Amino acid sequence: MVQELWLKKIPKQVLHMFFLRLSMEVRMMKRVVEMIVILLLPYICLAAEESSVVDSLDQIPVYEMPGITVTATRVPHRLSDVPLGAEVITASEIEESGASDVGELLRSGVGVDVKSYGYLGSASSISIRGSASGQVLVLVDGRPINSVSLGVADLSEVTLSDVRRVEVVRGPVSSLWGANALGGVVNIITGFTSEKTSSKATAEFGSLRKQNYSATATSYFGDFGLNLSTSWRSADGERDNSDYEGRKFSGKIGYSGMEWLNADLTGALERFELGLPGPIPDSISEYGNEDVSSLFDRQKNDKRYLDLSVEMKLSEKNRGRAKFYYDRREMDYHAVYDGWDSNTFSYYKAIEDDNYLTTVVGTNLQFEVLNAVNDGVVVGLDVAISKFDATQVVLNDSTKEKTVTRWTPSDTVLGIYVESHFHPTEMVGLIGSARYDRSWAYGDRISPNAGIIAQFSPRARAKFSIGQAFRAPTLNDLYWPESEWTGGNPDLRPEIGVGMELRVEYEPLELLNVASSVFRRDVENLIVWAPSSDYKWRPTNLNEFHSNGIEIEFELGPISDAKLKGHLTYNYAFQKDQEAGDREYDRSLVERRAAFIPKTKGHLSGSYKAPFGLDFLMDVEYTGRRVAYFEDYIGFNPVTVEKWLEDATVVNGNVGFNVGPQYFFIKVDNIFDSRYSEEFGYKLTDRDYPRPGRTFSYGMKIHLK
Repeated sequence: MVQELWLKKIPKQVLHMFFLRLSMEVRMMKRVVEMIVILLLPYICLAAEESSVVDSLDQIPVYEMPGITVTATRVPHRLSDVPLGAEVITASEIEESGASDVGELLRSGVGVDVKSYGYLGSASSISIRGSASGQVLVLVDGRPINSVSLGVADLSEVTLSDVRRVEVVRGPVSSLWGANALGGVVNIITGFTSEKTSSKATAEFGSLRKQNYSATATSYFGDFGLNLSTSWRSADGERDNSDYEGRKFSGKIGYSGMEWLNADLTGALERFELGLPGPIPDSISEYGNEDVSSLFDRQKNDKRYLDLSVEMKLSEKNRGRAKFYYDRREMDYHAVYDGWDSNTFSYYKAIEDDNYLTTVVGTNLQFEVLNAVNDGVVVGLDVAISKFDATQVVLNDSTKEKTVTRWTPSDTVLGIYVESHFHPTEMVGLIGSARYDRSWAYGDRISPNAGIIAQFSPRARAKFSIGQAFRAPTLNDLYWPESEWTGGNPDLRPEIGVGMELRVEYEPLELLNVASSVFRRDVENLIVWAPSSDYKWRPTNLNEFHSNGIEIEFELGPISDAKLKGHLTYNYAFQKDQEAGDREYDRSLVERRAAFIPKTKGHLSGSYKAPFGLDFLMDVEYTGRRVAYFEDYIGFNPVTVEKWLEDATVVNGNVGFNVGPQYFFIKVDNIFDSRYSEEFGYKLTDRDYPRPGRTFSYGMKIHLK
């Protein structure tokens, strides 16, 4: 079991290592400060040359990076007025990308690492600046979609047929959004993709029998608007039992008949089924083959939601917003594997069928007192009631005996937040926010955040932000049913992190934007499943995570109908783990390179609109090596062993051309047929989850106005 380390019992060698590490941290911080000065120096010098001609923010021409965000501040602001690193992907950029879901779309995001288990429909997760997937809050129209049982959101489930904009905020924003916004927030905004009556449809066919159909229609009837969208996707997958089929229908009704009132009612129904082949095995079992661990594991999902959003203009400076939503998700899981009978000390064929039902009912009420440039105060209230109903049925195929396990945890979360924006001078903007969250399951948290923006010149600005955020323990972490080997831990505390960022932005030319960020994040109370004092595996607050990184990004164009965009992230991240010693339940703190996180990640994309309606798009994605740690044994002593995924460079290309309202395209992913993996398997000796090699697709889009 995990033992407490009292100060008086710490050996001298440990104290020596502590102070050695402390001195290393001081030197590291000195290098970070030097790096900040180096980054700021050219911008300050340029600002000094230009500041004499600037008297007011109103005189600043629009050189800023394009886009308006509502996620970083919960009210509309220009990206240049947000202290955190943020990115907005517009409807036209979504259209040009050729992506079929949000997971594919965000692969080009700054500071973003999207990992997938395979081809179309395979689960994909997101990491921002080295965060865990459960530390990124994913929203659809401001409604959280992270699983209350697992903590993560599967981006492959969110198709793009009805998506109008995607906003990504890099950094801690629990001060506005509450739990799980420790690494950042992704807000997927759906709705009316056109201001006029229009319709569009897409048909795509490709390798591995890929088929992707979607259609969207927008119409207006007086004061009402109607947006309907549907999609159907399927593919066989590159391996056995990796097929996928998914269908989605969504609709939005909007009303804007009164000057002081706007309202939207959104609903969606989605169903999909996929195979779960597992990693490539190290040996062939009776349930798989040489390429898949399982030929029988399957998953079916049924998702539906309703969302009512109302905006009221109470006066010239006062606005009120209200949101009410209902979210229901059901998953059926089927698996076949070797079970262990502790009574007979033998294996048996186990056939497991599970049902997981999640319902969330929530509301948001927000009141704003803002001036013409959105300076002022925002006060809001969030309430979410979550219920999870899980049933596991395991059949012993030999004896035909069934073991049924059911658990029905729930939670209610109340969040109150306040945010203030103001300009003490014409060239300086300040933003502060704080939030109080009260959970009936894991207690309460207070999350503060503060930021400053200094506009040196019309083309140069610097930003600094610092904030505290948290990731909540999941309902599975807290209330996993007691068994012979495992159990939950209702005494878990949230993971707590502090993040800070210094960012500079400069537009040396009207068509060139460059930016760089230096960031740091420290997280404690990381939740890890580990052996406990009752000899069961339970989730425990054990480990720490620390990262220091730098981002560099640029956007050039359009120049003669050509655009070039790129970014590079370097992230030095390490973790401090409580690892087993000579005896399995005696643990000591060990520092290692952070698991699953590449040190370097970069992306470069270029597009060109050629004569005769031809479009060319190419992007290059580089991902550095990843490491994972597995526990092995030398005799009876546990040891930690490293497993690596090698770096990968992937090149993708699109070619398209217009013929009247029709647009034809050809897409090649992984042009050079790189063989690589993004997700580790669940054993040291297996061969992980392979990403597909070179794939082709072609299709047609039609847009009628």
